[in-house]
Amino acid sequence: MQILPNDYFVLGAITLLFTSGCTTTYAPPIRMPQYGSPGRVDQGRMEVGGGVGGLSGPTVWGGPSIGYGVRDWLAIEAGGDFYSVGKPGGWAMGFGGMRLTYAPKRHRKIYSALDGEFGLGAGVGGMMCGGQGYVTDGEGEFEGQKVCREGPTPVNPAAFGAYTGIGYGLHLSFFSLFARSRVQTSIADRIPGTLWGNFNLGMQFRIAKHVDIYGGGGIVGLINRYSDGYGWTWDAGLVVHFEPGKNRKGVQRRGPGAARRGKLYVQR
Repeated sequence: MQILPNDYFVLGAITLLFTSGCTTTYAPPIRMPQYGSPGRVDQGRMEVGGGVGGLSGPTVWGGPSIGYGVRDWLAIEAGGDFYSVGKPGGWAMGFGGMRLTYAPKRHRKIYSALDGEFGLGAGVGGMMCGGQGYVTDGEGEFEGQKVCREGPTPVNPAAFGAYTGIGYGLHLSFFSLFARSRVQTSIADRIPGTLWGNFNLGMQFRIAKHVDIYGGGGIVGLINRYSDGYGWTWDAGLVVHFEPGKNRKGVQRRGPGAARRGKLYVQR
């Protein structure tokens, strides 16, 4: 039996909140990798890619994502986030949401962009008492305190939650600088609700007008009834942009009633 202390972790430390400590408790996050710089997707365009991030060593999370620009200011998104799936403390989460963007000068070489993201997620994962027990009220010298006891612990518990965040990007021709912050809350079967938060700074580069590569670093933290901690993180991702269903420029096609009128339409 051990008292539940505060758990702190630092990049490069041997004992990390996610990988050690018999008292660590958390419901899984919904979406850990950052999005990159705001203002990437225009109306009618789609992006497909993915991102990864982590603390150090084996602590790496991430997954694929897809987004579609319904309007210049509105995009819908979906994807997944994974970490040590099937192991204590790991997770497998799917998410879906929207992104609202304000970038009135997005077609200039130099412009600023702001966005806000909102979404929900569900899946499995999390950790209770470091995966080695359960929480109960202490007795004797531990009376009035929460303690971990050895015993059954949730295995792949069902989890769900929500996330929201904001971002700012300064686009300078083929690259941009950005700052992002995200808050997410989640709950899992027999695991208390957990609040996650992070702040990241990074850079993004556009290649051949259709590929964006980004990376950066920042800080991430969590808090719930039994554990809290923070640590430095890194983050990286790649996305490819395209217009779904668009024919090649200049390809002739017949429009409605073209045969009747003897006309051809040219797709631009």
